[in-house]
Amino acid sequence: MDLWSEGSSHQVVTPLITLNPLSQFSIDGMSTITPSTWDQDLIYRLANPSPLGLMGFGATTFILSMFNLRAGGVMEPNVVLGMALGYGGLVQLIAGIEEFVCGNTFAATAFSSYGGFWFSFGSKSTHSYTAQ
Repeated sequence: MDLWSEGSSHQVVTPLITLNPLSQFSIDGMSTITPSTWDQDLIYRLANPSPLGLMGFGATTFILSMFNLRAGGVMEPNVVLGMALGYGGLVQLIAGIEEFVCGNTFAATAFSSYGGFWFSFGSKSTHSYTAQ
């Protein structure tokens, strides 16, 4: 007995449309799920990642600008290093990946690119990285 026939002892997936069995499916009499409904449900479960990415960009840029102005007499770039690697790099990269999942191509590209920029800027600011 194959998996597509009814009466099997296993959980049976019965196709509703024979041309493309993945376009709609029903599992043991449960409600019909379409991939577009599932995708929309996933998107609605995620929070909007844009504020996170924008805050990562804005806060890290602000800290770098304060360092460039030598505000507070800070002369070492260590104050920027944590923000550049953590908040500007990692958090923006995560926001870019979440935007990609939500289908926002422009925001995914922008946040991922800025995340990569802040990672490279932070790695250049470490003392063990010898490039000038």
